[in-house]
Amino acid sequence: MERCFLAPAAFHRRVEPYKRLVGVLLRPTCVSIAVSNHYLTLAEPSGAFLLRDGRVPERTLLRLLKPYCSEMTGFVLGSEAYAKYTDLIAAPPAAATLRQVHAVLQSAAPGLPYVWWDRWTPDTPASCRVSPPAPAQLPSSPDGRSQTASDGAGAGDAAAPDIAAGRPGGEATQASRPDAPLRRPGSGSSGGAPCSMGTLFLQHYLDELGALNTFG
Repeated sequence: MERCFLAPAAFHRRVEPYKRLVGVLLRPTCVSIAVSNHYLTLAEPSGAFLLRDGRVPERTLLRLLKPYCSEMTGFVLGSEAYAKYTDLIAAPPAAATLRQVHAVLQSAAPGLPYVWWDRWTPDTPASCRVSPPAPAQLPSSPDGRSQTASDGAGAGDAAAPDIAAGRPGGEATQASRPDAPLRRPGSGSSGGAPCSMGTLFLQHYLDELGALNTFG
């Protein structure tokens, strides 16, 4: 699978003007998705979903990608726990998650390029372009204690459909989906949805483009 990933400069040569990059951040219990604007200057949260018994809910991931399918030009992948690709591949559960995510991305957008971004870690200072993430509030646990996404909810947690799916048609409230997009594609309205970890990850990549970004 390593051959799927291009070096950043080679990857950016494949990026089409005025289309969106999709950031996919693998986390220990979930996957966080973000998309760029058309000028590759700002990342926007697109959604997140919990792993279910260590597996990626494929239909949920496809549903999160669907609004952007005609606008996507490449995927920026990374891991919160394993910045280096070689470290992730050496960890069987994380490697399995990556393979599942890659298979879904291939089915949704065959032929698009990939880059593995290993220069971001959770303690990387947040970009001045985005607000820091607010913890996602999950339903109360059986003992009555409310949870947040940072508590490390279990893979089988019932909150997964609420975080990922929202209402039919792709709409979601902040209460049910804190990673809801700042703007729906084609709309001119801006929102105040909290930033996701995936957004911080993708924004770091966009900020590091520098002279490579000739679109913005």
